[in-house]
Amino acid sequence: MAIKVKNVEVIDDSNNLSNINSFENTVKSTYGRLRIPTSDITAANRDYIIASAGCNVVQLPSNPNPGNEIVIGIGGSTSTTSVPITVSRNGKTIMGTPADLVIDIPSSVITLTYINDTLGWVIK
Repeated sequence: MAIKVKNVEVIDDSNNLSNINSFENTVKSTYGRLRIPTSDITAANRDYIIASAGCNVVQLPSNPNPGNEIVIGIGGSTSTTSVPITVSRNGKTIMGTPADLVIDIPSSVITLTYINDTLGWVIK
């Protein structure tokens, strides 16, 4: 299954990155920066992260401000895809729960927005 963002195909049916230049420009104008890590990473506000092989943990910022937003995309179900991905809450809650989030659905994209210390990060 291909992944599209704003109608731009970014991962094709063979789980390869495609249209990356067009996609990168779209991401930069909307979020700030595109990151394709090959190892565990700490996210920053307005990051669009496409988890690739070797990235098993995305750590959320420890001191987010209300309205901070992070997008995490997971590739398809191939041997080079890092599934599951653990989203480390880094001391804050996720959906009001003091537990890390595990994303185990290939070809998925989630957006996390920080609300406050009670709700923490919420999934949009």
